[in-house]
Amino acid sequence: MNVEKISVNLKKVHFVRFLLVVLGVNLAIWGFLVLPKQDRIAALQKNYAALRSQGTSDQKEIKELQARLKHLQQAQEDLKTIYNKLLIRRTEGMSIRMELEGLANNLQVKRSDFSYDYKDLQDFGLQHFMLSVPVEGNYRNIRRFINSIERSEHFLILDRVDLSSEKKEDTLNLDFTLSTYLVEDEK
Repeated sequence: MNVEKISVNLKKVHFVRFLLVVLGVNLAIWGFLVLPKQDRIAALQKNYAALRSQGTSDQKEIKELQARLKHLQQAQEDLKTIYNKLLIRRTEGMSIRMELEGLANNLQVKRSDFSYDYKDLQDFGLQHFMLSVPVEGNYRNIRRFINSIERSEHFLILDRVDLSSEKKEDTLNLDFTLSTYLVEDEK
């Protein structure tokens, strides 16, 4: 009977009904407003994470591209330095031949006629200058001649050295093939 008394007392009090109505309204609001927003919030958070990851990778790529640009700019500066300070102009190309003739005379190395050839490298604004220098002399003088070529103020590349036999014991016959690059004259 105690249960019946309690239930009668609760019916008298509209508190329980009010509480059920509030609970029902709260459940309806949660079902119609909050639950759909949670799916949208989860989708937005996922989208945000993807965008953040993309932003991080984009920043990394930007840093790599900036470093690459810096290296390319340095390479361009180095190339300008080579063209302006190391290589000589095409019109001054014969100074190389004159320098080699002077070296041969100073070091007591007999030389035969020079032969040379040009090859245009228009894409680079250069001319490949190849020079063949046949010389004859003793080992010491030839070695000093090679050293002088290597220390030349001109950018000379010793491409090839051919040794030919000679009947004299202390005399060597060598054929040097040198090359360099000449800068096209500005027009």
